[in-house]
Amino acid sequence: MLLAAAQFLVLVAAAMACYGGGTVFDPSAEGYSFWNNSLSDLGRTVSPSGRPSETSAVLYHTALFGLICSFVPMFLALPALMPNCPRTGRLARSAGLVSLAGMIGVVVTPTDVYPVAHMVTIGLAAIPALAAATLCLTGMWRDRACPRFLALATTIMLASAVVHFAQYVHHFWLGGDWTPACTAAQKVLAICVLGWVALVGAVLLGRPLPRTAD
Repeated sequence: MLLAAAQFLVLVAAAMACYGGGTVFDPSAEGYSFWNNSLSDLGRTVSPSGRPSETSAVLYHTALFGLICSFVPMFLALPALMPNCPRTGRLARSAGLVSLAGMIGVVVTPTDVYPVAHMVTIGLAAIPALAAATLCLTGMWRDRACPRFLALATTIMLASAVVHFAQYVHHFWLGGDWTPACTAAQKVLAICVLGWVALVGAVLLGRPLPRTAD
């Protein structure tokens, strides 16, 4: 999981460097704007500027697929993070595994080639992932065996996910504007998710958490 987070950062940085340029707000913009471009822009085969961006797309999709692969053992291990709340842990694991289908769908549906499918697969990934994060939050705060810093990190990660998902619903489902606040919130969420994955990996690599009661 720690290596997956690292490879994601490295490959996404490389994809940003290779990006063809342009944002949905300003197609003439040069290069990749961290706050004004979305991560999905990196998966475009042609950037909003009209320039080819196949190299960026390959790097981004490779990074995303690698991160998704790391989610499999992470989701399977979720019950171990809340050993005294086994039912909550199992439900979180199940919801997380369900979300993987949508995540893989995001990888294989570039937004400029399959815009509707890309929108749908984001929703299919986000809804069960939010359910898994909510269950994690509940179990981690209830189970005193879970490190408090991990429960706090889960709270921050879930809060950022809810904010961005609300923006997603507002734009794609309700027809609202897509603004720079949306792309900025997406980057905050990405940073929170990567940090959370790294923390989960570090905790799981440590000593097993004690089980005191069901």
